[in-house]
Amino acid sequence: MLRATVVHGSISQHHSIEVSDDLRTAKRQAVREFGMGFVDHTIRIYDAETRETISERRIGGIKWSR
Repeated sequence: MLRATVVHGSISQHHSIEVSDDLRTAKRQAVREFGMGFVDHTIRIYDAETRETISERRIGGIKWSR
């Protein structure tokens, strides 16, 4: 199961959502939920069990890390 959240040093607790196991769909869902946030923040998609980062992108950015 994949989850998405927004991260930044100024955020102590972040909201996370469950997203599709298909990475392309998960990225779209994450941007729809978090894409209007602050430019310095990062959208992160991670494995819910291992907490391993699958992909991440700065808000306002174009490319995902993976």
